[in-house]
Amino acid sequence: MSSGRSRLYRKDKFVGARIIKAQEEERYRVSREIHDGPAQDLANLIFQTSIAEKLVDYDPEEAKRTLQGLRQQIRDCLTSVRQVIFDMRPMALDDLGLAPALNQLVGQMASRGILSTELSVEGEPYDMPKHVEIAIFRIVQEALNNVAHHAGTDTARLRLLFTSEALSVLIEDKGKGFDTDADTETPDADTVLDEEESMSAGQFGLLGMKERAKLIGAEVSVVSQPGKGTRVHLRVPRRQPADDGKNVKIINTVKKVRR
Repeated sequence: MSSGRSRLYRKDKFVGARIIKAQEEERYRVSREIHDGPAQDLANLIFQTSIAEKLVDYDPEEAKRTLQGLRQQIRDCLTSVRQVIFDMRPMALDDLGLAPALNQLVGQMASRGILSTELSVEGEPYDMPKHVEIAIFRIVQEALNNVAHHAGTDTARLRLLFTSEALSVLIEDKGKGFDTDADTETPDADTVLDEEESMSAGQFGLLGMKERAKLIGAEVSVVSQPGKGTRVHLRVPRRQPADDGKNVKIINTVKKVRR
């Protein structure tokens, strides 16, 4: 096997191993989040309802106050459940489309104190096949997470430009940046699961974005320099929209989300 083919083979094995590992880590994260959040809250609510039930007979006013407190706790629990659902699959993506789903994403990241993002949508949005929209959403989500965790800044800019030929997505920040030419060698897939230091989370995130883009026939480029921030550009050729009468109409709108 030639050195070029051998390297591609090792890269494919590496990507496959990291994807499997990432899937298992995501399952663990979701299960832990549900266990420590909504599941614990529901167990506590069941206990408190039993107390309120006993109070009804000899202290109705206290029972009423307890139930009022339970109502707020149930609201908080519902918020936690909705956040888990959004992290797994944003319903807005199916119900409203890509642009509103991304608007919801940047809004939630801002409200949780993760990242403040300026979002602009230009042109007339059109539907794409659902698997394409999901891939775009995940690429943007990964890019924004990279900004939040690695760029050393709490602000970013996200721009969507819909044209007749393609959707252009730009994610940029003015953070610390990095050397895009450094550490590009792909480690051996047989040892990657035991060598967490072999590739940083940010580098693997970039690799994952490129793999997702390849799957939908899109192109993604990353431009960055130390001290000069990072620009991630995604270009997705236009697909014929599904004729379902649910096209989202957002023309030349700008949404700015601040913490």
